[in-house]
Amino acid sequence: INAEYGKQWYQRRVRDGDSVRYVGSEALLRRSKVRIVQPIRRGRIHNWEDVEQVWQQTLEVELNVDTTLHPVLLTESTEENVRDRERKAEIFFETMRVPQFSLATQSVLALHAEGYTSGVVVDIGAGHAAVVPVLEGKLIPYALEPMLRSGDDLTHQLLLSLQQYGFRDNLHTTGTLLTISRRRGVV
Repeated sequence: INAEYGKQWYQRRVRDGDSVRYVGSEALLRRSKVRIVQPIRRGRIHNWEDVEQVWQQTLEVELNVDTTLHPVLLTESTEENVRDRERKAEIFFETMRVPQFSLATQSVLALHAEGYTSGVVVDIGAGHAAVVPVLEGKLIPYALEPMLRSGDDLTHQLLLSLQQYGFRDNLHTTGTLLTISRRRGVV
């Protein structure tokens, strides 16, 4: 599920009084009719109201889960601060009424998935990249090394390169980028 979030350009009201909003792939399908926003950029939440809508859509609609009956494990980037962690817990306990809530760092979970508790993880995501040392299941924060570039930067640079070589039409999505790359034999 994509974290993109679409709001209509104009405030059209529906029966329950809320404006029309779309989340994830549904928002991307309506790209020409909605304003696409990304509430999470570079691994940080910039719009709490929108990210709450993404979480609700993911749990209640996409996964069809009654949040009052199921515990939630939420992953976070290595650079989260205490205030953001508290805000996440507040949203899940008070708004979504989950019975249990836990936060875990993506890098630590990646090591556990491979059967290790110690190691070095190179964590590269769409908006966040870091070299993360883990010892006995705990991050070593003073040795954490964030990177200046991430997957979005690579995608953007590849789009610019393709535009320089004459591909100018509809280069907005990673899917389009992959299709063009495959046709040219890049991937």
